[in-house]
Amino acid sequence: MDLLSRLVGEPPAVAAQRVGPDDWELFRRVRLAALAQAPEAFGSRYEDWVHAGPERWQARLTDVPLNLVLFLDGEPIGLVSGTAPRDGAVELISLWVAPEARGLGVAGEAVRRVRAWAGESGARRVELMVKIDNTAARGLYDRLGFAVMGPNPDDPTELWLSAGTSE
Repeated sequence: MDLLSRLVGEPPAVAAQRVGPDDWELFRRVRLAALAQAPEAFGSRYEDWVHAGPERWQARLTDVPLNLVLFLDGEPIGLVSGTAPRDGAVELISLWVAPEARGLGVAGEAVRRVRAWAGESGARRVELMVKIDNTAARGLYDRLGFAVMGPNPDDPTELWLSAGTSE
């Protein structure tokens, strides 16, 4: 299905695959695409991961309990992760959608899935950090009901956002 068909027809169905250490190659492919395409959006750098071996990728997928690769028409087009609940909150991290799939509801579906998982995991809220100048992401999070809690105490170029686990 081409982009024009998607825009005038039914919204495409976003599929999500929960990935773990055995899926490190799929996760690596999508994560490296994210780091290369949007380096300013992440705390990690492409250069720090491009030569990483399987053990490092598997450790990332073990240390972070929720890792989803998002698909449209069977093609991986995004990812999102969620940290273990701490103090009643899950942190949403590593959200990225390929440029050709933006505006199709993929990011909103990714956030919805993290919020649902957070609630099932006993968390009351989902928190995240977003670059102050990332107006597209800030608009998304605003539409999804996230409130600005203040600056990120560890990075003055980011805002700390929070929302409940249900919309």
